[in-house]
Amino acid sequence: MALTKMAFSPAIGLRDTTAYPTLPANETAAREQIQGRMDEIQDFLNDTMTVEVDAHLADNLSQALNVLYPPVPVVQAKIDGSDTGAILQAIVDYAAANGYNTLFCPAGTYIHEVKVSYPSNMTVIGVPEATIFKAKNGSESNPIVIEVNGKTNVKFKNITIEGNIDNITNFNNYCTIYQSSKVKFEFCKFQNTRGVAVILSTDISNSGLRFCDFNNCGTLYLTTSVLTDRKQAIAFTSGTLENNRGNFVDFCTFDTVGLDCISAGSQYNFRALGNIIKKNYAGSIYVSGSRNVKISLNEVENEVGGNGIDINACKGVSGVGNICRKCGAAGMLIADSSDVTLLGNVCKNNHQGTSEHQGGITIHSATAGVVMLNINISGNICTDDQDVKTQDYGIHWLAGSGTLQNIHIDRSNQLNGNKSVDISGNLSYDGAVNIALGAGESVTVCKSDMYGILDVIRYNDSVVGRLYLRSNQSPYILNDYTGSKFFNTDTGTEIAVYYDSGTSSIILKNKTAVSRNFKYILSMM
Repeated sequence: MALTKMAFSPAIGLRDTTAYPTLPANETAAREQIQGRMDEIQDFLNDTMTVEVDAHLADNLSQALNVLYPPVPVVQAKIDGSDTGAILQAIVDYAAANGYNTLFCPAGTYIHEVKVSYPSNMTVIGVPEATIFKAKNGSESNPIVIEVNGKTNVKFKNITIEGNIDNITNFNNYCTIYQSSKVKFEFCKFQNTRGVAVILSTDISNSGLRFCDFNNCGTLYLTTSVLTDRKQAIAFTSGTLENNRGNFVDFCTFDTVGLDCISAGSQYNFRALGNIIKKNYAGSIYVSGSRNVKISLNEVENEVGGNGIDINACKGVSGVGNICRKCGAAGMLIADSSDVTLLGNVCKNNHQGTSEHQGGITIHSATAGVVMLNINISGNICTDDQDVKTQDYGIHWLAGSGTLQNIHIDRSNQLNGNKSVDISGNLSYDGAVNIALGAGESVTVCKSDMYGILDVIRYNDSVVGRLYLRSNQSPYILNDYTGSKFFNTDTGTEIAVYYDSGTSSIILKNKTAVSRNFKYILSMM
């Protein structure tokens, strides 16, 4: 039989229009015709291909179950606006018990009055932008729509999750993945959710999202103005580093999210790659308490939110090729973290709000007793080209209660046009910052637009300090660190800047008394 004789319609199955010119009389007859045509397809392929196709072809095809046409006596799913969550659960349970590994959900809106729990080794496929799982109006059990609990190898593809935000009264998560592995969402859409759109909680491994779209998620805040009404789009949470491994968010888009678009805590080998974020009301990509984190090629613009990329208390972080512009706070924030490389990022026109994180890149030693160690910042572009500038610093060194060691800010960074100064330092804490400047190049250590500038220039193994004062201001005004400030009785000869080759450090010292020493303000290679 030639394949040109065959026609396909979802409602009537696959049939030979010559041998079967009329529609099948019932569903049983339709299924018999479909099975017969699969056998003929196998024969056709074996007759025309040099490699024989075995019976697994028919097995694979037969393992896909259409939820609108399940085997008798299973009740078919509804797409007429009536409740279908419990019906879908019965279909899922039947499929798992009878060897079906794929569920096909044709175009339509499936009203979920209850959640549907999915088993291991199952793929749920819909029609792009036309298969909609919708939370039912006002149901107390909602808006949980999808649940995967303690399972492995579960995939959702081409499904739209409609959160029905205006008709839901609680903040339940819409898709809940718990203690599971290899759970993936691909080419799905999540929209109008009151709670978190997707939460992956407690001992999640090798799971995540690819090519998904999020719109208007966790945004009840926009109506109530209550901060606690902000929720994430995606949240990886709870569990341990040992068990939360290999999770990811790749090539997703986010437009209008109440809290973080991507939030990840206690993750090992976590990846956020190629995501596009247009607007959200907090940090866009937030990772905390994690190890071996890769944040690459993301594009963030969230002028109503917080930091574009926010890394907190992590170890082993690679931030490469990201674009962070017009963020509410810093383009990229690194806080209380170690072994960090920031390479080739563009951080432009940030600090649109009033946050203390004011740089294209901000380094914040926030917590007492925490040492930020081994941070390399190279090849980044941090600039502000707005008519009214907002990004105070290209690279912002923000003091807290912690300390810094071995911080390398390479001369390959392009820092220009920022509102205040390209690199800001804070003389009030005993950190070491490695600028790696060449001979004859300078860095502004301390700047006050009102009072003056202190520059340090390195010439091979020697350095020169240049102190510029506005009008008749006294040197002490340049620094207000209690116990180590300049005093108006000091003279220029009492302030020393020198290069210590033993520690590879530039030292700025007030020689009047020991209590006025400044320790390792900058170090250079």
